[in-house]
Amino acid sequence: MKKTGLTVETKLFLKAVFVCLLLLIITDLVLWGAKTKPGFYSLFNRQIASREVLLDMLGAYSRGSKPIVLIFGDSVLYGSGMHAHQVPRWQEQTISAFLSRKLPDFTVVDISMDGALPLDYWALYQVSKHLKPAFIIFEFNYRMFAQKYWNSGQAISRPWLLEKTADPPVDLKTIPTAADRITGVLRKGSLLFRYSECARNAIFFPSREEAFNQWLRRLLPAKSIREPEDKDVLLQLKIKPYYFTTEMQGDETPLQAIRLLLKELGEQKQPFLAFFTPQNADVIKEIYNEDAFNKNMQKINASFQRPGRSHQNYVDWSALYPSQAFYDHCHLTPAYNEQLAQALADKILSETRGRNAQTPVE
Repeated sequence: MKKTGLTVETKLFLKAVFVCLLLLIITDLVLWGAKTKPGFYSLFNRQIASREVLLDMLGAYSRGSKPIVLIFGDSVLYGSGMHAHQVPRWQEQTISAFLSRKLPDFTVVDISMDGALPLDYWALYQVSKHLKPAFIIFEFNYRMFAQKYWNSGQAISRPWLLEKTADPPVDLKTIPTAADRITGVLRKGSLLFRYSECARNAIFFPSREEAFNQWLRRLLPAKSIREPEDKDVLLQLKIKPYYFTTEMQGDETPLQAIRLLLKELGEQKQPFLAFFTPQNADVIKEIYNEDAFNKNMQKINASFQRPGRSHQNYVDWSALYPSQAFYDHCHLTPAYNEQLAQALADKILSETRGRNAQTPVE
């Protein structure tokens, strides 16, 4: 009579499956505890790869007792210019990092994202306003108002920000694919998958192509790609579409997003400061549409004005610094990052002291 039972190979296979599942469970438990610590997100250079990561990060910072200063920005605040120029310990020399050290009585929460747009800010505010921040900083850049972003289909850099958002201001007309649905389920169900995305984005920042190019330049230095004039030409080709955009008429999606954001900030009586990032005039004057640039800047600045009162929650710092302050068209060197952080700190402290001494500013 033959014995029934599992073969040796089957037993080994089942043991391997059990060990893998056990390791996955242990990893998720470790990540579950780690994601409650704000310092955990620095391991991924604060890469926000999904709505779930954003909510985890905000939850980690909400546990503190200090008032929160929330920062919305693009690559200027995130620090991409320093990363591209291989500045050592660049994460510690961003505007937000300097600001955190200058405001020891506040918790500075930076949710800047490379390539962010005004509609991203509106969606980010919907997700983060439950923190009831003491102050919010919004950074705006001319790139955000380029013609390619006037179309509602390209007006948000991360469509997942609009998930579960009531009454989004635009119809993006996007249909999730089967891969999108599977990825969404994995993000929600597995912390390992969720933070593997963050790690991948940090390793291949800002893109796989540029990351591989940097590694190749270190391994196989090529004189041609190190010539300053070649870099300048490539940069001009990249940013010219941003600065050579035509004149806005006033109803473009980025301007609509600003108006919607200001309306909600006013209704919530949320203290904030919006600023237009410094621009390197020596770079942009060679590639911009001067007439359209000046008129668009007037429209952008006017969008922050409210009828019947001067608006002190917005400053145009586009001409604040000389050309030596920049790596390129708008990304600042560490020394000027610190200067700008000091200017922001002064305004925040002035605003909060005034609000404590008087009635809240509407």
